[in-house]
Amino acid sequence: MIGGMIDPAASVTAAELVRNFAAIRQRACGAPMVITNHGKQSHVLCSLDQFRALAERSGRGGDGRVPLDVAQLAAWIDQGLILIDGSGRILHANPALLALAPYDPTRLIGRDIFEAMPEWRGTLAEAYLRRAIGARETALFEMASPFQNERWLQCRIAPVGERLALLVRDVSREVRGVRSPGAGETMLRALDHNQHVAVVRLSPSGAIEAIHGRFAALIGLPDSRLIGVRFADLVDALDRIAVMTAIEGVIARDEGDAIVARLVARSGEAVPVHIGIARAGDGRRAEGVTMVVSRDPAAGCAA
Repeated sequence: MIGGMIDPAASVTAAELVRNFAAIRQRACGAPMVITNHGKQSHVLCSLDQFRALAERSGRGGDGRVPLDVAQLAAWIDQGLILIDGSGRILHANPALLALAPYDPTRLIGRDIFEAMPEWRGTLAEAYLRRAIGARETALFEMASPFQNERWLQCRIAPVGERLALLVRDVSREVRGVRSPGAGETMLRALDHNQHVAVVRLSPSGAIEAIHGRFAALIGLPDSRLIGVRFADLVDALDRIAVMTAIEGVIARDEGDAIVARLVARSGEAVPVHIGIARAGDGRRAEGVTMVVSRDPAAGCAA
């Protein structure tokens, strides 16, 4: 001790910190101070600026880029890969993305994903990305490509450490578009004037073939973005298994069913709906299902 002050040192004891907090706090503004308790290092005292700089570097290189090994792994993957942070800013995009979207991956770094790639707006991907950013949920779905006509993408979203990874691959060869006959044209036209009920026709594989009524308004996406999408991909992850089980049961037993579930809106909000399900077909051969989807008028619209 010199004149009541702590001697210059890289560490101080917990007792010294209590007795001379003001002086030690001032020294910690210049360099972090290690606090020891009974001879063992237990804490570090540092300035707010130092802490923020440390947090900013955490999980990335000191220059704000992803570590070299992560970049090398991303370059090896044959699917498009976009890494974003918790605010939606792109940290890295691999070369394979160029085959799926008309953007130089290197020019996307540091920009908000919806500003750098505005085609994602208004798609199923936007809804799931916003939900994943807020709740750090995983998602797997297929959608029409917003970058190329008549192309289909499979998107996988998952939290990876402090980041989110969006994996994208072309599944156009695996997607088969099917048109379906409607159920009474008069009834379907009447549905266009009902704000709360819609009819959705699914193929045997669970993909949306036709939409009548205001189903798109329930989740804030246009009908053109929904045709060909698996209905289960529109359902909140917590309800997805129950919905898929109900649909498969209706197809297998030719018995109607009803279920309450939540749809994932474009905003990322979960919208509660009631779903009535009936099998389409002649009794001998299943041609998918027809569903009546309705919401409580008091719940509002998620468009």
